Amino acid sequence: MKVVDGITRWITCLVMIGLMGSYTAPYINPNTCSLPSLLGLAYHYLLLVNVVLLLYWICRRKKIALCLLGLLLAGYPFMRRYYGMNVKGNADLPCDMEILSYNVHHLDNRGLLHDSPDGKRKIESYIRRFPGDIVCLQDFPHEKNLARMFPGYRYSYAQKDLVILSRREIIHRGTIEFDRAAAASCIYCDILLSGNDTVRVYCVHLESFRFDGSDRRLILDFPGLQRETISRGLRSIISRLLAANKRRAEQAAIVKAHVARAPYKIILCGDFNDIPLSYTYTLLKRGMHDSFIEKGRGVGNTYIGEFPSFRIDHILHDPALRALSYARDTLRLSDHYPIRATFGLRSSGTQQDKKAL
Repeated sequence: MKVVDGITRWITCLVMIGLMGSYTAPYINPNTCSLPSLLGLAYHYLLLVNVVLLLYWICRRKKIALCLLGLLLAGYPFMRRYYGMNVKGNADLPCDMEILSYNVHHLDNRGLLHDSPDGKRKIESYIRRFPGDIVCLQDFPHEKNLARMFPGYRYSYAQKDLVILSRREIIHRGTIEFDRAAAASCIYCDILLSGNDTVRVYCVHLESFRFDGSDRRLILDFPGLQRETISRGLRSIISRLLAANKRRAEQAAIVKAHVARAPYKIILCGDFNDIPLSYTYTLLKRGMHDSFIEKGRGVGNTYIGEFPSFRIDHILHDPALRALSYARDTLRLSDHYPIRATFGLRSSGTQQDKKAL
């Protein structure tokens, strides 16, 4: 057992260092140092291994168990970003607005692991049946006729691969421009709720990892591949991960600067293509609340692809709005699950607009 303990102790030290490194991912810009962003992506697995090792050392009655326990407790705020620990919310409570965010994968689920017959019609039907006020769609075909597809939504705005549908009046709309080489987009609408209350809704789709067919085959056929193929494939995947992490950090800074000048209460939602333990998410969440953390339950993963499933779709909101409920609908018609949340205004009466910079 001394030999086993010695080997396990080395492994414990390594995974503890890895977990500590993942804790730094939200605070270090990947354009400054990229390693923490990779460790952040591995947080789930590092956490699981550390928990298993904690149980091992408790059984062995070794003091290193106290170090592991302290490290895990120090990361509790990060666990809250990943694991919803709330009681079930009541979506039927009276609310001032309800919003849905959904990456619809171009209304085409052919070739996905969860391929479903007539997926396009089912997605359209799901959106038409949504009883709420606002729908934000990503990866939506830009040539579609929105008025004909969704007649229940009187107002809409579409640019590139993004759409905002609203049953309430849109009084202003706009687009945030990124670098031409960026595979990212962001639009916003100022929507009149009731009286003089207005909310600005941002629909965002940030840079993806741009995985190609060979990258996906590496995951699916990993056990049967040759060592050289695996090595080459892993280098390609890591390169794409690093490049996308850096681009998203730049895009998040542009979006955040625009949000800071908004004259109304804010809802920022969409496909961030990044996890809660990331610099991008942390930057965008600064000064805002996450409806999943407030009202979500369980793991809350929103991606359904071949790669590890993460919560990369988010609904962030202004502190002046109160989240009443959050839900993830397990609709397997895209490579993402739809998410929705209901909100109430914290203050009644006339809204005091923030001074535009």
